[in-house]
Amino acid sequence: MEAIYLDHAATTPMRAEVKEAMLEAWDAYPGNPSSSHGWGRRARAALEEARERLAAALGAERGEIVFTPSGTMADNLAILGRSRAARRRGGAGTVVCSAVEHSAVLRAVEAAGREGAPVVVLAVDSDGRVGVETLAEALTAAPAIVSVMWGNNEVGTLQPIREIVDRCRSAGVVVHTDAVQAFGHDRVRVDEVPVDLLTLSAHKLGGPKGVGALYVRRGVELDPIIFGGGQERGLSP
Repeated sequence: MEAIYLDHAATTPMRAEVKEAMLEAWDAYPGNPSSSHGWGRRARAALEEARERLAAALGAERGEIVFTPSGTMADNLAILGRSRAARRRGGAGTVVCSAVEHSAVLRAVEAAGREGAPVVVLAVDSDGRVGVETLAEALTAAPAIVSVMWGNNEVGTLQPIREIVDRCRSAGVVVHTDAVQAFGHDRVRVDEVPVDLLTLSAHKLGGPKGVGALYVRRGVELDPIIFGGGQERGLSP
C-alpha cells in the first residue's frame, strides 16, 4: 500500500510551480546579485522582485524584508540582534519570551542570557496561551524585545497576538513573533497587526528548505549576528 505523507506541519512537499521557478532561476540568473555586471544586475532584480512580492503579501515595505537561510536564522537574528543592539547602547538587553516558543527562539534566548542579558519567560495557561497580565508585569522591566509566537508549532494554539502587540507598543517595547506556523493559515499582515519583527519559513508553505525571512519594521535596530560581504542585518539587506 502506498504511504501518504501527512506531516505538513513539520514541512510541506515543494509545489511543482516552485520547482519550475527555481530551475528557471538557476539557468537565468547565474550572477551574484551584489555584482555590478549584467548577470549580477539581473539576479539582483529577481531578488528584489521576490522581496517585493513577499512584502506585498505581508503588508510591508520591500526594504523591511531580510532573507535568511531558515526560520531558525531569522529567529536568532531577531532575538540576539535586538538584545545586542540594546546592550551596545547601554541597556540591559532584557529578553522576554513565552514558555512555549519554538526551540529556535528558546535557544536564542538562552544564548542572550549567556551573553549577560536578563531573561524573562512568560508562563502560559492550560491552553498554551500567554496571560496578558503576566506580560504586563514583564513590560515593567522595559525589555529590549518580547517574543511570542503567532501559532504554536506543536498544538496549534493561536496567541492573542493583537493584544500582545498593543501592550508592547504602548510600553515602547519591540515585539517579535515567529509566524512560521501561522502564515498561510491565519491572516498575517503587519499593516493590521503592527509587530516589529516577524519570522517566516518557505518550507512550511510549499517552498524550498533553506529559505527564510525576517520582517524588520523600519527604524527597528538590530545588530548583525553574521558578517560578510555587504551584510548589514542578515543575509540579504
